[in-house]
Amino acid sequence: MSLTLSAQVIQVQYSETQRVVKSARDTITNPLEEVVVSAYRTAEQKRRVTPEIDVIPIARIQNSLAATTVDVLASESAVSIQKSQQGGGSIILRGLEANRVLLVVDGIRMNNLIYRGGHLQNAITVDPLSLERMEVVYGPTSNSYGSDALGGVVHFITKTPRFTPRFNVDGKVYLKSSTVNQGSVSHMEVSATHRRLASFTSISQSTFGNLRMGRNVNPFYGKHYWERKAYQANYFGRDTTFRNTKPWVQVGSEYSQYDFMQKLVWRRRYGHTHTINIQRSTSSNVPRYDRLTDIDHITGGFKFAEWYYGPQERSLTAYHYRGRNVMNFQRVHFTLYNQHVEESRINRRYDALYRNHRIENVNIWGFTMDGERRMKEQIFRIGMDGQMESLMSRAYRERVGFAVDRLPLDTRYPSGGSTLNSIGVFVTHVNRIDDQYSVSEGFRVGMTDIYSRFGNDDFYEYPMESVFRRTPVMSGSMGIIYTPDKDSKYTASVSTAYRTPNIDDLGKVFEAGPCMLIVPNLKLKPEQAFTLEFSKTEVNDRGSVEWHAYATSLQSALAVQPTTLGGQDSVMYDGDLCGVYSQQNSDHGYLVGFSMQGDYELSESTVAKGTFNVIKGRLVDDEGKVMPMDHIPPATYRLAIERHHGADDVEFYVTGATWKRIDEYLITGEDNARYATPEGMPAWLTVNLTYSTKINDDWYGQVGVLNILDTEYRTFASGINAPGRNVIVAARYVF
Repeated sequence: MSLTLSAQVIQVQYSETQRVVKSARDTITNPLEEVVVSAYRTAEQKRRVTPEIDVIPIARIQNSLAATTVDVLASESAVSIQKSQQGGGSIILRGLEANRVLLVVDGIRMNNLIYRGGHLQNAITVDPLSLERMEVVYGPTSNSYGSDALGGVVHFITKTPRFTPRFNVDGKVYLKSSTVNQGSVSHMEVSATHRRLASFTSISQSTFGNLRMGRNVNPFYGKHYWERKAYQANYFGRDTTFRNTKPWVQVGSEYSQYDFMQKLVWRRRYGHTHTINIQRSTSSNVPRYDRLTDIDHITGGFKFAEWYYGPQERSLTAYHYRGRNVMNFQRVHFTLYNQHVEESRINRRYDALYRNHRIENVNIWGFTMDGERRMKEQIFRIGMDGQMESLMSRAYRERVGFAVDRLPLDTRYPSGGSTLNSIGVFVTHVNRIDDQYSVSEGFRVGMTDIYSRFGNDDFYEYPMESVFRRTPVMSGSMGIIYTPDKDSKYTASVSTAYRTPNIDDLGKVFEAGPCMLIVPNLKLKPEQAFTLEFSKTEVNDRGSVEWHAYATSLQSALAVQPTTLGGQDSVMYDGDLCGVYSQQNSDHGYLVGFSMQGDYELSESTVAKGTFNVIKGRLVDDEGKVMPMDHIPPATYRLAIERHHGADDVEFYVTGATWKRIDEYLITGEDNARYATPEGMPAWLTVNLTYSTKINDDWYGQVGVLNILDTEYRTFASGINAPGRNVIVAARYVF
């Protein structure tokens, strides 16, 4: 983690072993006093940072009863989530998604050279039960983190063991069951601590069956849509279509996942710690549900007999050093890490004899280092980070039932191998002018090298054998904070961010939609985001309210547009004549948005909370044509009533979204118009109830009923229906 605050300070937001009796008043904290670590990569009070930041502590993670990290974000924050299958979830921040949003775990970038511009499921490889908290930073954040942080940063901060005066062992066993997918989650964690050495181990296993959608008609649409009326299966060696007697069951959405984390912390002396951080995540095959519902435009039947991701594997091994008073810095932090990611795509056309395999292996070495120096009212932070990433992409066709019968196949990425190397230096400065005014500035400069070799020319005629690009990058920000008193804050800021094109942008060959082939474009320029933002936070003894208004100009925005390959505007791909498209820099895009959140104490034991978000976006191409920008979700909202009495917590909440009309879709983009209704994506609303209680000193129980009305709905750009009525029961045993 890029945390210079001691582990003891931010470690426990919610302790199961020492939980106290609380009221609603205890849950209304002054958001200005909250400590965040993601804005500047070091700990700071929210009253001294300009970006909008949402903190989801361990209590909210646990009480959400969510199965994955993206489900926590969807239920507990202003984040919109797109899903193409149950085992996934792509995060949308301020109308920007996938490789325009940076994922960070313990201060380490998860984004790599094949993070795509479509939809990503990589966030689910972080186990929510291993987390201490999540922080969502909205808006450009390249100063601290480099490329990709156009829409913001989602920072997953895992649990860290605390030192104890005497040797101590404690832990937790967690079990959860859900009815909507016959799901089960088993989790165990153990901490062994002493005054100089501490260990934390976390193991989770999750299994989810086919997801059941809501059975009641969405009142905002008036009729059923996207029911799974038939499904495909291989029956005695032959592809067969079966009638689904339960069309509300989304056959082909089951998967399982296994997660492991080990942390070992050693304290040589006070203020100096060394941490080994090991994380592993792997899944079963994950069916791509939306592709399994695709219809062949010639036969009228299913297009695919099989389409699934192979096991999604992520491993991280990192060394962290945190120190105080080193080289004239009060706090320093250094991290050296290695990551490995393997993902694969396997598909077979209906009645085809051969199955296609495309496998990607990514290896990353990286480091981060930063220091903080405080001098009276001045705070200086300086740091450097860098990564060396490599990719090997391979592909083959395998005859069903004959593993030795393999034929060559075009790879998703250049088969000769690819690398991406980056390095950057960043500085931030906060100047507290007086008790009311503070000014912050920051900038980053860096360099990115990218190399690919198109080693296989048997399938396509590429314009060159290899490509090398060296791109200088820079970003900056400036903000002013006005705090007329301890209970209010006003901010105004201007910031920039960038995203350098990666291998997925430059060298990918991919069927994005029916008869729509994406091919390489070697002339791409970095995307640049310029954001102007105003905000206000006000607190009183009954609650708080916070709002943000912002406008973002996206220069050289990447969008999928028609092109040619070898002089042809269409080519044969996987048995179809497909139109040729590529990522291209549009002239510019722009977004405007508004968000608001607040809470209010209704009584000594009851509090009301709410969030609201709306955003609009447009793209303008080189010819001046104005188009809707893709990835722009409809307006979303969440309203909740929480009651806290003694050892019991009850939350009743409503979540929903407005219509996304079809004329607001970018048809050539990633909005998945073919998985919407002819009119677009209908509005929806869910009603939910959760209850948590402390049974005794060792046992805690939870029960929840989500989507109580069992409403049928689908979130924006998704290719699978959202869960129907879901009864969840969970128990925690603490020892």
